[in-house]
Amino acid sequence: MTERREEFQLMANLKRDGDNLSDIARRTQMNWRTVKKYLTSSLPSIERETRVNYNKYMNQINHMVHLEINPTAMFKSLKDLGLNCCERSFTRWFTIKFSAYQDKWSRAYPQPLKNAISYNWTNGLVEGCVNTLRNKKCEIYGRRGFQLLRRKVCLSVMG
Repeated sequence: MTERREEFQLMANLKRDGDNLSDIARRTQMNWRTVKKYLTSSLPSIERETRVNYNKYMNQINHMVHLEINPTAMFKSLKDLGLNCCERSFTRWFTIKFSAYQDKWSRAYPQPLKNAISYNWTNGLVEGCVNTLRNKKCEIYGRRGFQLLRRKVCLSVMG
């Protein structure tokens, strides 16, 4: 942010000395439109301001916090009420504003959440085998009986 302030001060000084936009742009190696924007606006602020007014929805948000609804579901219901922002900015604001909040799922299952983050093991292989068996069952069992199903499963495991 200090570099931006220094650039802004340099442009302001050059403008005060009587240089035009093209000269300032050449000396600062910036586009003339950027120079014009910097010179017509005020000094850039340090704090990042938000354009979304969440205060309109504070009653609903507090009610949903009381009901222990997760932030994604909160965002979806607020979006239906007319909130005009993206989910990412809402969750950022929500985690800053309600830093101690935990929804009931993360409180009820803390160990599985920690394990999912800590380990890179999944049960994908088992789920794939179960899905294969289900598909074979749907394909065969209804028409030909159990013997054909058994043969199909044995062949698919072997080959």
